[in-house]
Amino acid sequence: MRYLAALSLAIRSLPHELRLGSVAVLGLTLALWWRHETVPELLFDQTTLNELLHHSGGILLFVGLLTACSLVYPWLLRQPVKLVGLRWVLFGSYLGIFYLLYSQLVTLLFGLPRSQYVAEMSLWYVALDTRLGVYDVLSAWIAFFLAEPWLGTLVSATYSYLVYIVLGGVLLVSFYSARLAREYLLAGFISLIIAVPVWLLFPGIAPYELAVTEAFSTLELDATITEATDPVRSLYDQFAGTRWAKTTAGWAQYWEDETQGLGHAISVNPSMHIIWGVLLTYYLWRATWWWGTLGLAVALLQAIGTMLYLQHYLIDLPVGLIFGGVAIWVARQLAKRECSSQQFREEFWFWPLLQSQQVGRWLQRRYRKWRSVDS
Repeated sequence: MRYLAALSLAIRSLPHELRLGSVAVLGLTLALWWRHETVPELLFDQTTLNELLHHSGGILLFVGLLTACSLVYPWLLRQPVKLVGLRWVLFGSYLGIFYLLYSQLVTLLFGLPRSQYVAEMSLWYVALDTRLGVYDVLSAWIAFFLAEPWLGTLVSATYSYLVYIVLGGVLLVSFYSARLAREYLLAGFISLIIAVPVWLLFPGIAPYELAVTEAFSTLELDATITEATDPVRSLYDQFAGTRWAKTTAGWAQYWEDETQGLGHAISVNPSMHIIWGVLLTYYLWRATWWWGTLGLAVALLQAIGTMLYLQHYLIDLPVGLIFGGVAIWVARQLAKRECSSQQFREEFWFWPLLQSQQVGRWLQRRYRKWRSVDS
């Protein structure tokens, strides 16, 4: 019983995202294995399945090792500064497993839905956009951004590098509050956890990818897909040879390469780009209003990119806004529980964020001193 109690304590001392992510990876791995064994339609071969299973096993083993490390945190916190490097290693391990859990969840997700169902849902999405006149509006948008290349470059950059901007936002927020930065990271992972069920229930691939992919060529819906995506191809042909066309085709090829032999890139609704934009704006704004204003500008620019480069459908945007708000609410509740928990120790897992906070406070004091001398 003593060992079980110690194990329970270690598990409860893990950050929420590591616990939730481990359960989600285990669940999706078992679901993928069951699907591969029981459903006739195979999206990948046995070798690919074995690689995915081994990868999931390795990630869960990594989490187990971190769980064991959490048992020694009272000893670690009593050690002198010479062991400060170990705390950086722990934080690096947290970031590493965060990334591995995140990417593995998405990879497992791509192989679960049937191709027929993905095609049917994608057709529904593209038909809705066609009825709403989205592709007619996009024609004017594309012409405008091609006429203003500097603005088009901003849209492309914010959309393409949003993940790095979001991570940079975590660093900025940590200068203001380590606890707020930690909540920001938690919200980022929670957003994936709550998006996964919706992606599985309503799977769809991007409009331009649907128009050009050969993945559905063996289905009876192939002719229907060709007809339904005619507005998408016509829009692309209208601006063929431009930098917009090159970027759009590049994204479609990227997802084709990423999902080769693994299934379909069904993560369109809700749009994770929109969710990330919501998180970026909210947490930067809680730090300082002018950081939040900058975050809002980035969020708006990359939101335009989601539609401009034919990577999302119109319905993905409001759903992404809602899910971003839900992720923030859930993260705030979990962060409050962490603050009151006797098991969780932020100084063990997030020591570098605490140091960033100290640096930020020192900079604020220096700035106030400089302002007082200047006045």
